[in-house]
Amino acid sequence: MNAIASMTALGMMGVAASAWMLGPDGKGPGATKPGAAPAACAVVELFTSEGCSSCPPADALLAELAAQARKDGTNVLCLALHVDYWDNLGWKDLLADPAYSARQHAYAGAAGTRRVYTPQMIVNGTEELVGSDAPRVRKAIKGALAKAAKVRVAAHAGALEKGKPTTVEFELTRGPGVPVGVLDKAVVTVAIVEDGLVSKVTRGENEGKTLTHERVVRALAAASPDKQGRGRLELTVPDPVKLENAAIVVFVQEGPDRAVIGAATAEVQAPAKPADKR
Repeated sequence: MNAIASMTALGMMGVAASAWMLGPDGKGPGATKPGAAPAACAVVELFTSEGCSSCPPADALLAELAAQARKDGTNVLCLALHVDYWDNLGWKDLLADPAYSARQHAYAGAAGTRRVYTPQMIVNGTEELVGSDAPRVRKAIKGALAKAAKVRVAAHAGALEKGKPTTVEFELTRGPGVPVGVLDKAVVTVAIVEDGLVSKVTRGENEGKTLTHERVVRALAAASPDKQGRGRLELTVPDPVKLENAAIVVFVQEGPDRAVIGAATAEVQAPAKPADKR
């Protein structure tokens, strides 16, 4: 079962002047320099399950989208959230968490519908699609990237250690012409995602299949920024996570419709080198 971090909005603290490294997203799309216009973004959330026979094609599409974004340097941030409502139908998905099911239901509520299913993709918080419908998904992403983001996101995280909390600090800056109150009802979501997961399914609809997963959400937390657009929260890195395959995604949503208004991959502090025993 995944770890869901408790969260607290705190004041921004100084970031240590140490070396930083980036996760699987290479140069960290969306992490623009101070003063720059916000980078357009497309946050793609896939609600999926290993117990669902329709989900593997959507999982493969999400992996393809993430790989293409890394290659092109576009600010497309992909997240696979495994829901738990399939767990009683033959196969228990060990990547699933009830909090992710609750998140999916919250999207349905924001859209004024009870439409919840797998595989379902949500692009930038407001556009709902069948997760395996590649043409529609790509069109939605293209549309999202054609619009300027409202907020520039800068985020840094402490070094990742298994089973230990890491601190993520963020700062949000309004884009040119964006109203001052844009952050008044904003919520910042932070996710630890992991690549390269493999599961051999022995029961349920996918019995006998070996499933591969990319950009799997392993921990999730959220907080509201302060009046300066700054904040700080902690989330714990689950023990099973391979640190070399992990990254931290940060995105901002506003208002009751949960529209994404900015996103970036956080810079992660490099782990301390072991002491030389010579």
